[in-house]
Amino acid sequence: LTLAPKAILDGIALTNLRTAAVSILALRSLAVPSSAEMIVFGAGPQARSHARAVAAEWPLRRIRVASRTRETAQQCVDDLARGVPGIDIVPLAPEDVEGAVPLADIIVCATTAETPVFDSLPRDGAAIVAVGSHSPRQRELPGPLMKRAYVVVEDRETALREAGDIVLAIDDGLLTREDIDADLGELVRGARVDVAGPRVFKS
Repeated sequence: LTLAPKAILDGIALTNLRTAAVSILALRSLAVPSSAEMIVFGAGPQARSHARAVAAEWPLRRIRVASRTRETAQQCVDDLARGVPGIDIVPLAPEDVEGAVPLADIIVCATTAETPVFDSLPRDGAAIVAVGSHSPRQRELPGPLMKRAYVVVEDRETALREAGDIVLAIDDGLLTREDIDADLGELVRGARVDVAGPRVFKS
């Protein structure tokens, strides 16, 4: 034992890679293979890493980027366009969000929002990933969606303690502990996802 370092890793880059990889693992069971329309809420590193990862796995035709400002959305679009060729990547104006959500096959929420980033209900069969909020008092997804969806969490006890999308939906009476359909381990071991409604993964 020499205590000499073997490697130095960029923690932020590793987190971005790991989080997107976990989301892809869930989406392989939750998203339909023909998914062509994606919305990304957020314009930071997590939003960009998720967009690239999804584009590598599904036959996307279009990625829409929704952010707090048009400037940050456009910056994200420009960055993605350089590394994700062959896909229409466009900013999503705030006034167009509610109309776009029901058309999306895959929705990724990677924001620091404290309240839901959309109110419209995604269509049946859509897959939604929420990775941004990490406080029991913050949520990115609306409660009515959680009530209607097939809900998967990365870890049940952690989600019930820390995930605002879960905790606040329970507080609102729209979800119970028993309404969590699977955790990630159960999902990858073959839990059936034979539901007509939307599918949510809370990372």
